[in-house]
Amino acid sequence: AAEAAEAAAAAETAADAEAAKAAAAAKTAAAAEARGRYTSLLTSLRSECEAAAADEQLLTLMSAHLGHQESLCGRADAAALETLGSLADEVVALIDRTALAAAYGVMADKEDKAQAKARKKDDAKKSALVAALHTKAVALADLHAIDPTTHPLACLDAAVALLHQWASPSDHIKLTCRWHKAHSRAATAMSALAASLDKEKGPPSKDSVEMQLELMEALGWAHWASAGKAALLVKFPPSYPLVFSQLTS
Repeated sequence: AAEAAEAAAAAETAADAEAAKAAAAAKTAAAAEARGRYTSLLTSLRSECEAAAADEQLLTLMSAHLGHQESLCGRADAAALETLGSLADEVVALIDRTALAAAYGVMADKEDKAQAKARKKDDAKKSALVAALHTKAVALADLHAIDPTTHPLACLDAAVALLHQWASPSDHIKLTCRWHKAHSRAATAMSALAASLDKEKGPPSKDSVEMQLELMEALGWAHWASAGKAALLVKFPPSYPLVFSQLTS
């Protein structure tokens, strides 16, 4: 009887393993099919935009695609990060930066509907440009962290410099801090982060506090970093207790 029970248990375990394997295979196949449909639709829409010379629609399409790919990109996957950087370059190439800079060189008359409409379009182009440049810079920062030899700081410096032509360092403070830290300028990064936090009306986010702790460790302030990590668990607990205990009769 014991042997029969063991055999039945082993058979059930094997059946469960096979079911799990089949479910995983089905999930992988479904994901591959979804990616295929997405790629096919993207290619079709892009071709239509290019054929119709619909530059604004093409920029909107590729910017959305870039954001989608960024959300799926593994930050430790060098190949995926390189692909993401190349895609960001494609989005940047869709924007005439010289014409955009010239548009912001003069004040737009808000009372003039044509100028107001043109400025609104320029604002959309600038937002797409800044987002793409930021994506490229963050990807290069991640690549430098993975392999500093293959992806030297000079590449990150060039990307950050280009981004700073269109956006203030305080607009992307996390990247700014990472850039300074990569250059062993932890004190400068700490100063920039503190200035950014001073401008915020609410309490600092968990990401900001964790960045502060990283910079404290880089500066050798181990005691402050240790105290901050202990306080982090109090300020941002993994879970909260129920407000009311369950009533029992």
